[in-house]
Amino acid sequence: MLDTTSPATVRITASLSQARLIRRLRETLFELQCEPDPDPAAIDRLMRRLARVRSRDAHSPAHG
Repeated sequence: MLDTTSPATVRITASLSQARLIRRLRETLFELQCEPDPDPAAIDRLMRRLARVRSRDAHSPAHG
């Protein structure tokens, strides 16, 4: 049986949730960029958020 409270399991779960979030942000960014009249401010905000999430993911213990 898998111990869902072990630190390794928690790191894997966090990493998977970060990966899902990054995927959703990238999909949304693509959709915004493909609109007939894209909103530069919305694209900029989303790109900044994506950079923050990626930065947090890169510094997480799951990568260390």
